[in-house]
Order: sequence, then structure tokens, then C-alpha cells
Amino acid sequence: MQGNNLKRNYIQGWLNNVDLITTHGAKEVVYGLIAVSSNTAMVLFEPSVSHSFISREYVEEHKMIMLPMRKPLISLGGEKKANRLCPKVSLNIKGKNFEANLIVLELMDIGVILGEEWLSACKGVIKYVQHSVLLTTPLGERIEYEGIQPATEEYENDLLEGASCEYSKVDYEFSDVSVKEQTPLEDLNTRDDQAYAD
Repeated sequence: MQGNNLKRNYIQGWLNNVDLITTHGAKEVVYGLIAVSSNTAMVLFEPSVSHSFISREYVEEHKMIMLPMRKPLISLGGEKKANRLCPKVSLNIKGKNFEANLIVLELMDIGVILGEEWLSACKGVIKYVQHSVLLTTPLGERIEYEGIQPATEEYENDLLEGASCEYSKVDYEFSDVSVKEQTPLEDLNTRDDQAYAD
């Protein structure tokens, strides 16, 4: 055996907050509506998720192209497994064009999750109190996307309950990463060149 020289036949990932109920109660995320492949989708900006994901239901509803991945993604603990990818999906955020390679995930009732990798590439800053995210476009322009605001009573309770919580005080910032530095598509590449939507 070659020990540590052996290559894994899967991609390790981690994720949480894959449903709207969990997301609605989370203080450390920003979510809202944007255009994904020219259709409106609920999108979660989640720095604690390793990769970026799209729900299979959304893919099938809008007949988006899926490709088989060279290596499946398996989450920590093995609860989630994915083996299909939507490459170079167009995202329109405040009139600015972005792209993302989105891994197709079953049983996810959020349209899209943009994770650590994508946020790093866009030099994202999650502003928890404002429920917004700062992003750098591929052309180098800095924009701020304002997510869905919680109800006033819920927001006030969150501030009181989270007064000593890191996320109530500190923004989550990614820096010093090129906008182009997403995981290369070949690392998530297909076993063949045939694309399909099913």
C-alpha cells in the first residue's frame, strides 16, 4: 500500500442549513432571491459550506444541463452524496453577472447555496447585523447585496439572544483571493462529454 500517497476517489465536503426552516432561524447566514440561469431562485450565502450547491428540483423544473462528476462529493459523516454538476451557471446579483459551478443536491428545498469556495473567489464579506453580503464582481466592482430581513420582533429577539455571540458582532470576511480562483472545473469534471437534463 502507498499509504498517504493513495488518492481519494471522492471529494470531501461539508454543509448544513439545507432547508428553509433551518435557514430562517440561523443568525450567521444571508439569504434572498436572485436570478439563477435567468430564473428566480432562493439563494443562501453560507460560509460554513465547502462547495456551492443547487437543488435537483430546481434543475429539473428549469431543465438545466447536468453533467456526471468525475468524483462524487461526500459530506462529513456521509449524510449527503452528490455526483452531478451544473457547470458555469449564470447568476445575476443586483444586475451584475457572476458564474458558479453548482453541485446538484437531492432533498434540498433552497434553490442554491453559495459556499465558502465561491464567497472566497468573490472576496465576500457577510454582514450579519445588516443581513447583507459584499461581493467583488468578475470585473472588479464592489457591490452589496441585501438579503431578506427578518421580522422586526424576531430580529430584536435575535439581537438580545445573540448579544454575546460572535456572529452578532463580527462580519465574516474573505480576502486576498482572486475572483477567478474557484475550484477548477476539471477537479469536478465529468466522466464523459455528454450533457443531459433529466
